[in-house]
Amino acid sequence: MTTDQHLTAADCAREIGLTTRALRVYEERGLLTPQRTAKGWRVYGPAEIERLNQILTLRSMGLSLSQIGEALAPGGADFATLLQMQEQHLTDKRRDIDAALARIAALRPALTEGHALPIGDLIALAKETQALDTQTDDIAWKRYEQARPRTAIDMPAEALGTLPGAYRLFDDSFCEIKAEDGKLFIRVNAQPQVEMFAEAPDAYFLKLVPAQITIQRSGGDVTGLTIHQNGQEISATRTTAKELAEAEVALADRKSARQPLAESEPALRRLIDEHLSGQIDYARITPALAELMRPQEGMARQELVKAGALQEARFLGVDDNGFDVFELRFENTRQNWGIAHDNVGRVDGLFMRPAL
Repeated sequence: MTTDQHLTAADCAREIGLTTRALRVYEERGLLTPQRTAKGWRVYGPAEIERLNQILTLRSMGLSLSQIGEALAPGGADFATLLQMQEQHLTDKRRDIDAALARIAALRPALTEGHALPIGDLIALAKETQALDTQTDDIAWKRYEQARPRTAIDMPAEALGTLPGAYRLFDDSFCEIKAEDGKLFIRVNAQPQVEMFAEAPDAYFLKLVPAQITIQRSGGDVTGLTIHQNGQEISATRTTAKELAEAEVALADRKSARQPLAESEPALRRLIDEHLSGQIDYARITPALAELMRPQEGMARQELVKAGALQEARFLGVDDNGFDVFELRFENTRQNWGIAHDNVGRVDGLFMRPAL
């Protein structure tokens, strides 16, 4: 170790738990540039160690070295953002590990007594083991890309004027873009509108949340848009103001009537049973929601086991996004669950949170 706050390659590798070969690979790929002593020896100071932390954080999230190179290029997310993303990634992984350990503990007595394990439990354990395998994580990469800093640019008024209108999302909900005083705003269902900022022609971002909107055109005409948020990409097609108005009236009527869809409560009960058994029927869930649910299976199962048996479901009402909201009373806790369906009956929205 050198006399100041710099480490030799060997010391750096040993302290962090890497090999000197790994440090050399990062250097060869242009990810890390160590300082040099007068004699040409590589040394690593605070700036290089911080950079190494960024590399290892993104590696832990499953990104390839090429993707890390793109992420760490000028204009990428700052170190605080990377730490926040790593915290979320490690929290999710810890929950998955805890759920897998709980399942193993539950299966061990049966093995000790010489009983055959149910195939459902074996399948669930295999799925949990596969989920813990470190592979390239497309959602993690998208989350990083969506979280990086962005710079707003001015766009000509004629370019902005083509965007206002109504758009139908894949789940039959709606969003609307409005132009007010030379600014653009987007609103999804009955949520408050949020200002959009241009970063390139037909590419916009929100400052309130890490989300972006890209515009699709055909022959110069706007045909749709894609919302990029939470590692997901949600498409919407251009529709008419009449359809938007009809959808808003229908939602208002449902809220006023305080009447859930007939399939909502049975679907909630089915999803709870499927989570507990480890065999979720994803054919009855939209692909976009299924992609979000799969990494959370272990955490959701663990929480439901803690909650105990479901004893009662009480309908609370319809929220501003068209979700049917229920208070579920379990043996050990109360939770509010919301559920929404698309136009063919698949579950396309789901949330759970502690009851107030």
